[in-house]
Amino acid sequence: MSSTSVSRAVRSALVTTTVAIVTLVSVTGPASAAPKPGPGGGAVDELQERQRPLVDAATRIRAVVDEERSNFAGIELVGSTELRLYWKGTPSATVGTVVRQVRQRVPVKIVPAAYALRELKAEATRLVTTGTASGVVLAAPLADGSGLRVRVTSTTRMAAARTLTSMPTSVEVGDAPTPTGRWADTVPFWGGSTIERQINPNTVARCTTAFAGRRNNQNVLLTAGHCGSTGNAFTTPFGTYFPKIAVGTANYKKADLEALFIPVSDHRGRIYDGGVDPTGQGIGEFSKGVAGWAPPEVGQYVCQSGSYSGVRCSLRITLKWVTYALDAGTIVSNGVEAQRDDRANAVGQGDSGGPVFRLHSDPNRVIALGVQSAADPSKPATCTGIATTCFWRLYFADLTQIVGHTGFTITVG
Repeated sequence: MSSTSVSRAVRSALVTTTVAIVTLVSVTGPASAAPKPGPGGGAVDELQERQRPLVDAATRIRAVVDEERSNFAGIELVGSTELRLYWKGTPSATVGTVVRQVRQRVPVKIVPAAYALRELKAEATRLVTTGTASGVVLAAPLADGSGLRVRVTSTTRMAAARTLTSMPTSVEVGDAPTPTGRWADTVPFWGGSTIERQINPNTVARCTTAFAGRRNNQNVLLTAGHCGSTGNAFTTPFGTYFPKIAVGTANYKKADLEALFIPVSDHRGRIYDGGVDPTGQGIGEFSKGVAGWAPPEVGQYVCQSGSYSGVRCSLRITLKWVTYALDAGTIVSNGVEAQRDDRANAVGQGDSGGPVFRLHSDPNRVIALGVQSAADPSKPATCTGIATTCFWRLYFADLTQIVGHTGFTITVG
């Protein structure tokens, strides 16, 4: 064989690779909740140990407090040095007796309060229930019984919020609280969360979102092109502990770059990190802000955060510009190959569309690199998370190319 023919053969083997579409999962029937994690090892917190006598004292006091009918206002632990009991007026004789008993072990201070907890709770409920038009998304009693803390969605609504109640109010600006789980994401949406589309009445297909950003003056979530088509409606899953909610309907696809864009009502420049909790409670899960994007380099170690495998790091990039046949008629031209050299799980079915990234110098942030696409079916691995079919070699789409050819701009956070 001539040097020319050998060179062509090698180039063909590297450039046009047929890979498995392993990261799109079809699920028959509704999602089911996994059992809660059992007991085991965990964090050791010296501060918690120091506070234990105060916590025990608070437990004893609460046992004799009728929060719904008394003038109890709150309890506050001051470091590990003092327990403060806030009360509107004078505590009942029963409460006074218990306070005297626990004072033999820990300092307890009774502090007068302006309002009882029952009054503050009722007003907080009223504000959130009726204050939607004013942008109120959270209201909570202050522990000292002095008033409320209220959260509104914008600075322009802060002044109006203070007029909604006669109680003293501390107003802050922020988002409505959202579930922390990949499997129960809500507005504003993050990358690394689970999305699904209905295939037929009994079957859904699930993928993972990559990064949030903007395209054509719209808020969008980016996921893998093979996760669906334009016109497909995506939702979050349904589970025992969380409802299904609408995410958006895909409106643009660039198949050769493995990019699908889903317009959403709101989003943030964050991704889910850590493990996978399909109950939607977020146990063992974390999040990181996105600091920007950069091109991947051969030899670079990266991570991917799929909603089935959880975050997987120590992935070494071995090839760039890999072109591969993803399915009939679809050739991906911006592929990057990476693998776990120890042959541990790199990617599993269900991780498709998830974020590929490197860690920023700030450990709480990441640099976006790509979108998880596929895997080498000849490289099976033991799964992590809730994935059931996994591989130690993967392929992802280069975000640099997606940004350069689709008008997508990533949202930082």
